[in-house]
Formats: sequence, C-alpha cells, structure tokens
Amino acid sequence: MDSFLRRRGPAKTMAIGGGLAVLAGILLSVVPLDHGTIPQWNGLCASGIGQLGQLLDTSARQACGMVGVADHLIGWLVGLGVAAVVAGGLLAFYQQGWIPQPPGQPTLPFLSAASTQPAASPAGMGPAQPAGRWRWPAGWHGLRLAVIAVVAGLLAAGGAYAAVSTTQGSAGLASFLCWNGPGDTGATLLQWLAGPVVSGTYRNASVTGTAPGEQVSTGSGALTGTVNGASASLDMGGGPEYGTIGTSLVLQVTQSDGSVQPVTCKPGTTAGWNQALTVLSRQVSTDNSAAAAQQQQQNTNAQITQADQQLTTDIATLTQDATTLETDKTLAGDIQTMRNDLGTGQSDYQVELSDPPSNRCSDASTVGSDASTVDSDLSTLQSDEQNLESNNVSQDISAVQSDTSTVTNLGGSPNPDPATAIAQGKKALSDLAAAIAWASSTGNSIDNQAHQVASQAQSASGC
Repeated sequence: MDSFLRRRGPAKTMAIGGGLAVLAGILLSVVPLDHGTIPQWNGLCASGIGQLGQLLDTSARQACGMVGVADHLIGWLVGLGVAAVVAGGLLAFYQQGWIPQPPGQPTLPFLSAASTQPAASPAGMGPAQPAGRWRWPAGWHGLRLAVIAVVAGLLAAGGAYAAVSTTQGSAGLASFLCWNGPGDTGATLLQWLAGPVVSGTYRNASVTGTAPGEQVSTGSGALTGTVNGASASLDMGGGPEYGTIGTSLVLQVTQSDGSVQPVTCKPGTTAGWNQALTVLSRQVSTDNSAAAAQQQQQNTNAQITQADQQLTTDIATLTQDATTLETDKTLAGDIQTMRNDLGTGQSDYQVELSDPPSNRCSDASTVGSDASTVDSDLSTLQSDEQNLESNNVSQDISAVQSDTSTVTNLGGSPNPDPATAIAQGKKALSDLAAAIAWASSTGNSIDNQAHQVASQAQSASGC
C-alpha cells in the first residue's frame, strides 16, 4: 500500500478509489436483477401494492428489507466515492500550490510525490519525518485539512442522499387505471415494474347482481405479459389481451358476447383506485335504494288496489242491506194484523150485546179470546223489532269506513267514493229506529184497546 501511494500519490489514489466506488454504485443501480434493478424493486416495495404484499407475505417483507439495504448501499457507495474524488481533487490542488499557505509555514512533506529525502523539521515542530510516509500534519495545516475533509464529507452526504432519493424516485412503476368515471360499472388497476417483461398485479371491481341486490365484487391476482415498444400483451389469468401502450394503455378486450372492444386505461394511482371503489359503492347504494323504493311503491299500489276492491265489495253489501232494511214491511204488517184482531174482538163484543143473556157468558169468553190473540200479535211485533235491530247495516258501515281508512293510509284515494253508500246506510238505520218506535207505540195501544173491550164484554155478560 505504501509503495502504491508512493507511485500514485495520495491524490490519485483517493480519486481512483472514489471513482471505482461511484462506478460500483452506478452499476448496482442500472444492472437488472430478476427483471428489475435494485432501485426499481425498492420503488415497488415502497408503493401501495408493495406495502400490501409485505403485510400478506413474510418472504416479501424480508426480500423488501434486503432490497432497501442494497438501495441504501448504492447511495453510500456513490456518496463515499464522490467524497474520495473531492478529497483527492483538493489534495491535488494543494500539491499544485493552488491553495495558498500562510507565510512562514513549510510545505507539507506528504503532499509532494517527488520528495524522497527526510525533510528538516522546522523549529518547534519535532523531529523530521521520513520521506514517502504519511502522517496527519499538525498545526495550522492539520486544522485546515480537517475543515476541508468535513466540507467534503458534507458534500458527499448530500450527494448520497440525492442519489438515494433519485434512485428511489425513478423506480419505474407502471400504473394504469381502467375506469371511465361515474356511470361506469367496473374498474381495474394494473401495476407492474416498467420494463419489457411485465410482472405485477391487477385489482378489479365490478357491479354485480340486480338492484335492490346489487353489490361491488372485487378481485386481484398476478399480472404477466410483455411490452415491446408501443405494443403490449397483458394476461390477468384469462389469456393474453393485446393492445398499445404510451401515454395511455389501450387493450383489445373480449366481451361476454364474443366481440372485441377497445378499453382505454389512463395513468392512475392507488388513490384513483380508491376513488373508483367509492364511486362504485355509492352507485350501488343509489341503485339499491331506488329499486327498493320502486318495489315498495309497487307493493303499496298493489295493496291500494286490493283495498279498493274490498271497498267496492263492502259498498255493494252496504247498499243492498240498507235497501232491504228500507223496504221491509214486517212491522207495518204486524200492526195491521193487530188492528184486524182488535176489530174482531170489537165485533164479537157487539154480538154479545145483541145476544140474549143466556149467550152472553159464551160471547164474553170469545171477546176475551180475541184479546189474547192481540197479545200474541204484540209478541210477534216485538220479535220482529228485535230481528230488524240485529241487521248488518251497522257492520257494513264499519267495514266500508275501515276500507276507506286503509286506502287513505296507503296514500291512495278511495275508489269508488263511499260517501253515498254510508249516507244511505245511516238513513236506513235512522228510519228503522223511527219505525220501531212507531210500531211499539201503536202495538201497545192496540193491545190495550183489546183488553178494554174484553173487560167490557166480561162486565156485560154478568158472569
């Protein structure tokens, strides 16, 4: 090493070593390893899909860790190489006298490649050092050289950081989003390391099912294929799909009916993919809500139709029962029968009065029998009144009113209008009440008259 330093000099040695370090860093950053360079693989590991892969696969996490170390090693090689080159250049400048020395200071012996004799030690600086051997200089020269080395180190660190940032930023991740925006029923995200051999992943989402049972179905898998200039062939597991690639990716995709249609995929990121998922989910929610509302309205309309049909039936029943009640003549017939029987008793009483006394007891008995007949007529009248009061008109009115409320509560309008039928039913009930009151009063009056006649007949008989 000492002989090499003597032949080349420290400046050339540092410059050569630094150049080799920079060259090694460059080679490690551009030479592909398994279809991708170290910076490209590190960029994939740092991407969203790479982070997801590391969470799901331990081996992927370990591999990404090794790639990260290698990528940082490239930065250190480049940074240290730059530092060595800068330091060598500074030494060369110093040897050439381009960096001035303070007056009265001796030339540093290790900076002279031609020095072969021991240098005399200036007063107060200790014994002289042999020629060709390096030692960190003392005094002002050593301090200045230390400052230069620190500055060179800072420059090298900045260069290393820039190199690492640059290599990581140029990972070459191709990412395309196949989605036409709101209204589209599917989206696909394609991501792979840029290069002639496609090795990446795809994620897709599509709206499936029929509203109100629509849902967003998602899937993912390996993406393979090749890229040759502007031509591309991508395979998501169902066979290759061919197209062109440039600013956008246009694939010729086979449709479900067998036709081939172009699908345009624009550059997109994971954020764009998440936005597409959000839009699809919102679209599904809107479709399901609209379909559910339509289905609910259809069910409501069917219930309204059914309620209207029941209303029509109940109105017809109410109208018929009310008409039957209005036209009933039972009570009038009962009153007429009582009047006839009362007349019979009165006639028999007159016969008694015209008969000889020997027949009057028998005649009085006949008049009393006539009064009993009127009593029986009154019982018949009262029974008929009870039968009429147990009519169905009141129940019919309640049924029609219930049907009307059902239609109204469902948001419909009753059809037909029940007002006329309800009014007719209420009038029939009102007329029935009046008829019963009249019949009861009249029947009781007739019955009283029959008993008065019977009492008179009994008194006239003298029995």
